[in-house]
Parts: sequence; structure tokens; C-alpha cells
Amino acid sequence: MEKRRASLPRPPRVPPALQEFPAVIEPALRDIDDPPETTIEGFQLVESQRVVLPAATELVDASREVVFADDRVRRLLAGKRHAVLGASRLLDVKEWEAPASLLLLYSYTDERTYRVWLDGEGGDLRVRDVEEVDQQPPVSDEEIKRAIDIARAAGDVEPHLADGFEATALLASSVEPGDRHYGRRRVAVGFGPPDERLPRVRVLVDLGAEEVLAVDARSERLEEGQR
Repeated sequence: MEKRRASLPRPPRVPPALQEFPAVIEPALRDIDDPPETTIEGFQLVESQRVVLPAATELVDASREVVFADDRVRRLLAGKRHAVLGASRLLDVKEWEAPASLLLLYSYTDERTYRVWLDGEGGDLRVRDVEEVDQQPPVSDEEIKRAIDIARAAGDVEPHLADGFEATALLASSVEPGDRHYGRRRVAVGFGPPDERLPRVRVLVDLGAEEVLAVDARSERLEEGQR
């Protein structure tokens, strides 16, 4: 009996319009291959006008006093641990005649996020509305620093750290309603050499309780001590 060879069709070529430029990773990671050369041709640069907005820190400083003087905000946060996560200027609120801004507050006591809408600018800022939302915004710079400090200070983390390790932090809160950890403000902190893709030490930090919940490490220092 003659055997028939099975054959598979060649995969389709990606149309030029769907191709993407290779990612630029600085500094380079030693465990990732160099990206292939791009075959995109005939691309055209699009000129655009840059809109200069005030820095987030400037917006926070300008709106903090106004926000915390508002009775609604004071009642919501009275006696509670909270943090200012950031602020932004909004350009697309068409139904508002005056310029609009948004300040994000988080209450660790309630495990809730509050959006404070402001209109006006400069010395004419005023609170327009306060909205409670069930979501976890990205961690702020202050929260990242606090999470890294909490992770570094933990007794079961320090033995795994080495000179030259750098720290990263990502929000790791549960997103599924009904989960027993849902809504907790948690951050995954990673420590490792800057030229490695994966961290060598991973630490789960609960910012609400200000404690380390779990540590996962592949530590050369620990392995050497056990030989």
C-alpha cells in the first residue's frame, strides 16, 4: 500500500499594514533574543502638536488644599488611613465649560477609591463632585516606595538580596468580586539584577496592613549557604 504524506499549508504572511516595529528594550536583557529585522516599508511619520499640561505633582499640590477643605471629602476620610494617588487634567469633558481636573484618593480603611472632580484652574479651583468607585487604580510613586521599603525590611527577605539588585513593583490586587482578598491594596515587589527579565526575589506586600504576605526566592546566596 502506498503511503501518503501529510502536508500542512504554509502559514499566511502578515500583511504589511499589520506588522509592528520591534520593541526597544533599554537596558537590554540578556535572556531575550534580539528582535528580528522589520520589513515595514513605506511608513510615514505623522506630525502632531504637543499639548503641554501641568505635571501631576503640580496638580496634586494645587488641588490638595481645596480637596481636603471640602466637607464631603472630610466626612469620607475622617479618621481613616488614606493616600493621594495622583491627579490629571482632563481635556475631553465637553459638557463642562471650565477646565476640569481629577484627583484620586484611596482609603485603606474602607478599601475604596474616591474620584474628586474639580473645575477651574489656578487659584479658582473648586470641588465639583466626589464619586466612590470599586476599582484599584495603579500604584502611585509614594505607594511603590512604601511597598519596596516594607519588602526590604522583612526579615525573611533580606537574606536573599544582593548588591546591585534593583526593585520593581506592580499592583497585584484580586480583580474578581467574591474573592476573599478582593479589594485589598496589594503590591508584588520584585528584586533582581537589572539585566535579567525575571526577578530573583518576589514579595507580596499588603499596603493596607503594611505587612509582607509571601516571599518567593531563587537566591544564589541562600543556595551557597546550604552547600
